[in-house]
Amino acid sequence: MPTSVFVNYYMSQIFNSFFKGVQDKTLNKMPSVSDSEKFKHLIEPFSYDGGEVCCLLLHGYTGSPSEMRPLGGFLARHGFAVTCPLLPGHGTSPRELNKCVWYDWYQAAEEEWKRLKPKHRKTFVIGLSMGGGLALYLAVHNKVDGIVMLASGVKLGDWRLPILPFARRIISKIKKTRNAYARGPNRTRFAYEYNPTQSTQELVNFYRHLKKELSKVTAPLLVIHSKNDIIMPFKNTEMVISGIGSTDTNVVALEKAGHVITLSEEKEKIHQEVLEFVSGR
Repeated sequence: MPTSVFVNYYMSQIFNSFFKGVQDKTLNKMPSVSDSEKFKHLIEPFSYDGGEVCCLLLHGYTGSPSEMRPLGGFLARHGFAVTCPLLPGHGTSPRELNKCVWYDWYQAAEEEWKRLKPKHRKTFVIGLSMGGGLALYLAVHNKVDGIVMLASGVKLGDWRLPILPFARRIISKIKKTRNAYARGPNRTRFAYEYNPTQSTQELVNFYRHLKKELSKVTAPLLVIHSKNDIIMPFKNTEMVISGIGSTDTNVVALEKAGHVITLSEEKEKIHQEVLEFVSGR
């Protein structure tokens, strides 16, 4: 076997399990990219007209607006205008996501915020995982009325991430574990089956950059995080709260959920906490 083939095979075996130990155990089998047409209704961005207060929802890395639909629908039923865009590189293929740099995701979020801001008296930004980081970074550069971070932070939980700069030169994507979230046609979430290595490095770079800017965040902040989250460990809550410049902060700890808390058994609690936050400001 040629050396290059052997190295590639060996690295594939190592990095195919790169995220294996850090997958959210509450998630079931995720739709593949080949299912994108079948699950188009999960991938597409959504919006609801509402009152003078708007909530911009931002989904997580490799995910889609489907992660935010239950929360978005709940807020809409309580009179809020709601928008959730599909971020660049998502809802297509891991290959497309690998072409993105972190600023592409931020720019898309900021453009949506700037479109919504003039139309509403107040605009809140609510993000899951990477989306929460984007919400924080929006507040660094814009006057955001309030931020909700859901299972988010500034530091991913896997100690193997330092190897990623080398891995991405050999392997373009890493297969996720296939836990069963919703079997058959009743799936409620669309996410890639793979973590693209190049864009995952971009995600790491984004969090490093965001961490340096935390002190510039002065907007009110609600953090909702599960103690069982091993993708974005709970200790992120302390890092964020102690790092930002805002004194109007609150942390809600969940006991049962994993990482994708918006689709967890504790989602109703999340809905109520978010509603109280956006209604009281």
